[in-house]
Amino acid sequence: MLKKKYVKNHFGEICDVSTDNDGNLYITNKDGHTVKMSYSKWFRQIPDIEKKCHKYKGKCVDILTSQTKKEWEPAKYFCDVIRKDQGVDESIPF
Repeated sequence: MLKKKYVKNHFGEICDVSTDNDGNLYITNKDGHTVKMSYSKWFRQIPDIEKKCHKYKGKCVDILTSQTKKEWEPAKYFCDVIRKDQGVDESIPF
């Protein structure tokens, strides 16, 4: 079984949550920085993560970026959000 690896980075306050026509999920922080959750990779998880992002809108979060199969750039991609005042156990199981 492949061991899952993640990078955790501070993202800041979520100000916007959106999707595009391809189903990709985007979050934007109050500084205008946007990161993407790729539909082709995470289509099963996107509905739950999108709900979580809306729930955390206006809150400070960290983002997780998968490094399991390739080194996704944390400045561009995410696969989960964690409230800054909570631990990793709040993340959606994959």
